[in-house]
Amino acid sequence: MPLRKARAGNGTAVTRAGRKQPISRNVGRAIVAKCRPGKWLSLSAIAVAAGTSERDANSVLETMCWRPSYGAKAEWKRVGTERHYRIFNQDKTVSVPELTTKLRPHR
Repeated sequence: MPLRKARAGNGTAVTRAGRKQPISRNVGRAIVAKCRPGKWLSLSAIAVAAGTSERDANSVLETMCWRPSYGAKAEWKRVGTERHYRIFNQDKTVSVPELTTKLRPHR
């Protein structure tokens, strides 16, 4: 029996068996291109900037937190009840902007 595409409540394509369609690589590229590196942003702000659903943005960012993807690395922190992410472009194993952001003196 072939799987039919249906629409989930959040506008994402879901197969009949309940599995989500694979995310396009353009989602990750858009997140990296449109979000300012080193700045903490909420998931909803990142999704709006990239022009994608929060579910797709969350999936890409979760991957970027544990493995550099799309030429960038992400980290998260909890702010109230939601997660905020910041993205660092990766040109080396540990990028210079990441080192300067994390190792500068705090006031």
